[in-house]
Amino acid sequence: MQPARPLGELGRAFASSEPLAIIVDAAGRVAEVLLQPTAEALAAWVMKLYASSRPAVVQAKAPVLMLGRVAEPVLCRRLIDYWQRNDKVSDTVGGLQGNVVNGEVKRRHDAQLDDPRLFVELRDCLVRRVVPAPRWSSRRRSCTRSCR
Repeated sequence: MQPARPLGELGRAFASSEPLAIIVDAAGRVAEVLLQPTAEALAAWVMKLYASSRPAVVQAKAPVLMLGRVAEPVLCRRLIDYWQRNDKVSDTVGGLQGNVVNGEVKRRHDAQLDDPRLFVELRDCLVRRVVPAPRWSSRRRSCTRSCR
């Protein structure tokens, strides 16, 4: 926040040839224009803006598509067993190097799937059950529209 110079571009924009202070809020909007600003008036406005703004806490969920009953229970059990008995990589999403607002909320323990047979079984399951779903769904919608 710097006072505009007399007859400067900002002064002309706000129709003033006198010293003025343009106070801008967190959204970049002009909150107040103070003619002949004093340090006390500036401090009062800054404190008012600070008190009225709260830090933004991200509440959005990760962009995840959840599909129920894609993997058979036996495959789910094998994946869980694999995860439990293998090394984990902790907090790759919620770690300090990640884009995290609150590290206490996002915590993960991932396991790298290095078993070639289990990987192929999971991949084949996903290709067989998940990949056709959007195509089937869009065909079903177009059939529903054209059949009515």
